[in-house]
Amino acid sequence: MAEYALRVDFNASNNEAEYEALLARLSLVTELGAKKLKVYSDSQLVVEQVNGTYEAKELRMKRYLEKVRVKLNGMGEVEVLQVPGGMNNHADSLSKMASKETHDFGSVYAEILLHPSIDEKQVMEIPVRPNWIDPIVRYLKDEILPEDKSAARRLFAKAAHYVLHGSKLYKRSYTWPYSDA
Repeated sequence: MAEYALRVDFNASNNEAEYEALLARLSLVTELGAKKLKVYSDSQLVVEQVNGTYEAKELRMKRYLEKVRVKLNGMGEVEVLQVPGGMNNHADSLSKMASKETHDFGSVYAEILLHPSIDEKQVMEIPVRPNWIDPIVRYLKDEILPEDKSAARRLFAKAAHYVLHGSKLYKRSYTWPYSDA
């Protein structure tokens, strides 16, 4: 059995902290490849919102709930159950340990969250298109020139101003350090 403590190092309500703990657990079991899961929480609000009995009314709760549902969508059979607060002594002791200022958690894996999970930046994938660097890299790496003789001559002359280190192209300079192309 692995023990895991999560420290929320930003202002969060109890329910937001419970959602953060739930998201951390779901990420962990997803990495482990779990197909059948029982999740216990002592927060009635979080359990009932995830199970669809309660509606999330506040914007932050809606965002947390949506993020949990996205994680649950790719998983197999998942049951989210409420455990009464008094019956959750071990989880409470892990919570108290994580809230201390020390960073020594012994054999317990601990994670410190500096920002809410729902505040992640959106990343937009930009398709990679051919650009002016590609022929130069191809020539410097594999000595491949275009078929057209005048285009090959121009590329040969242009490539003389660049150097390839690993997969990174730098502009050649004799008096200054290399600069990114």
